[in-house]
Amino acid sequence: MKSAYVVYCRKSSESDDRQAASIQEQVSILKRFAAEHGLSVVKRFTESKSAKAPRVRKEFEAMLEFITSRNDIKGIIT
Repeated sequence: MKSAYVVYCRKSSESDDRQAASIQEQVSILKRFAAEHGLSVVKRFTESKSAKAPRVRKEFEAMLEFITSRNDIKGIIT
């Protein structure tokens, strides 16, 4: 079975001037990185949430569930 990867992008601040890259920019950068390194991305997770409080990042939790439900995920590209 071929190794697979997931992409996770998060924008932690609602303010554009406080966040280095928008989610769209992050996705673009990570897609290019995956292509340049021959990595197979099977799913992308994105969200705009702070990491201050536990269990509030629904997409992060969904990503962890997705990864543990499969045996071919080699890593997270973030």
